[in-house]
Amino acid sequence: MAEEFVVSVVWLGNYRFEARVGEFSVEIDQRKEEGGEGKGFKPTELLLSALAGCLMTNLVKILGFRNAKVLELEGKTRTVARRKFEISLRVKAERGGVELSREEIEEVLRAAEETCKISEILEEECKVSIVLV
Repeated sequence: MAEEFVVSVVWLGNYRFEARVGEFSVEIDQRKEEGGEGKGFKPTELLLSALAGCLMTNLVKILGFRNAKVLELEGKTRTVARRKFEISLRVKAERGGVELSREEIEEVLRAAEETCKISEILEEECKVSIVLV
C-alpha cells in the first residue's frame, strides 16, 4: 500500500490559500498582475519545487549510502513546454577526500530519478478523485 499523505488547504480569500501538514505551512497565491496578492507560491511553482526537492533529497540519500559527502548541491527547475519540465543541477561530492567524477554523479542521479515519487507521479497517468464532504 502506498504511503498516505494528507495536506490540508484552507482558503484565505481571493486567490490565497494556506497548505498545512502538521506544524508546517506554505502560502499559495497568484501574482498581483494575475489578480492575486503576490503573497505566496503559485501552485505550479510548488509542483516544480516538489519535483526538484524530491530528486535532490534522493540524490543526497544515495550519495550517503555510497559513503560520499555532498560538497555543493543546487537545482533549478523550469517548464520548457506543456507538461515538460527541466531540472538543472550543480552537484559536487567527494568520497575519501576525492571528488566524484561526472560519470559517478550521473550514475547516482539516474538512481535518484528512478526513486523520485514526484517524477513517477508526473510520468504516469494520474487519476484524481474529487469528493465533496
